[in-house]
Amino acid sequence: MTDGTKSQQEENIAIPVVLVVVEGGCGTLETVYNYVSQNNTGDGVEGQARKCIPVVIVHGSGKAADIIAESLRLTEEVAFDDAVKELNGDIHLMLGNTESKSVEDCKSWLKEICGDRSRKLITVFNMDDAELKDIDRAILRGVLQAFPVSTQLDLAVELNRCDIAKEEILTVDNVSYWQTHIDSLNHILLSALIQNKADLAEVIVAYIVDMDRFLTYERLYALYSLPVYGDVGDADVRISTRHILREKFGVDKPKDAKLFERVSSLLKELTEDEYVELYQEKPRECEKVSDPDKHLFLWAVLLNRRSLAILFWKRLLTGNIGAALIAGRILRVLSGYAKRKEELTLHFDLLKHAE
Repeated sequence: MTDGTKSQQEENIAIPVVLVVVEGGCGTLETVYNYVSQNNTGDGVEGQARKCIPVVIVHGSGKAADIIAESLRLTEEVAFDDAVKELNGDIHLMLGNTESKSVEDCKSWLKEICGDRSRKLITVFNMDDAELKDIDRAILRGVLQAFPVSTQLDLAVELNRCDIAKEEILTVDNVSYWQTHIDSLNHILLSALIQNKADLAEVIVAYIVDMDRFLTYERLYALYSLPVYGDVGDADVRISTRHILREKFGVDKPKDAKLFERVSSLLKELTEDEYVELYQEKPRECEKVSDPDKHLFLWAVLLNRRSLAILFWKRLLTGNIGAALIAGRILRVLSGYAKRKEELTLHFDLLKHAE
């Protein structure tokens, strides 16, 4: 917990760490100073600087927490020396009968905490203005501050926090950042789609993603192969069609060179029509997929991912009614397969989706 992450060597997992400050005394001020200052060794490896750790201050809990929160508020408008005069009584009250050196140490730590660099790592949670349930958001916001913007969005996707992504990361202020990191944004969108996180996908798509540039055959391959062969993204396996698709594809391995041919054949079978060949020859991985919203719509329908199907259906520029009729047909046939397998939960869910 001394370098901003907690490493588990056997699994090589990095776990974000945040310091939550409730009340506290002189030692708490020193701890906060150590955590947010740029050049400290703290509890890290001897002789090595430790990465800064974000801090969440619970304002309203008293003592050190309130002094830090008020210092941060006051120094937004006045110089630190003027701000500390207003807090001098609170500092002496917190310390009680101690040497003047302790008072000066506290002021010194407080000044560093209020510095431009340090304050960026601090999130203040006001107990008087917020509901207690909001503290998890304050803690998450604090954790995110220790990471680059792209990693923040990765974490938001993993934690399924659409609110954080929309209000803290995919903001107007960050547009210029994402314009120069579009590959990272595309990768994160792919992850959200694979994991069936429709709300997050919708937020990302509505931001600055160019779907014509996003959907390559390599990404479309991943969208089919990882959920179908890798069991990814369906929280409720009872309404997943992956086993039906796997059976229809006749393959039980993640690397399938003829995957796109199998998708086309399956669509023909489900629609009982000579469906237009979507993938007439083996495409190049880097090649862009024309009409990406149509392909993503069909992908979501086949995987019974209703919210994602609706998202991409709404984005279709033409043929919405025809696309809805085709989707209804596909889902009713899939529901028939499920019924014959006596998977009634999936059967009824597919019929509901078809409506």
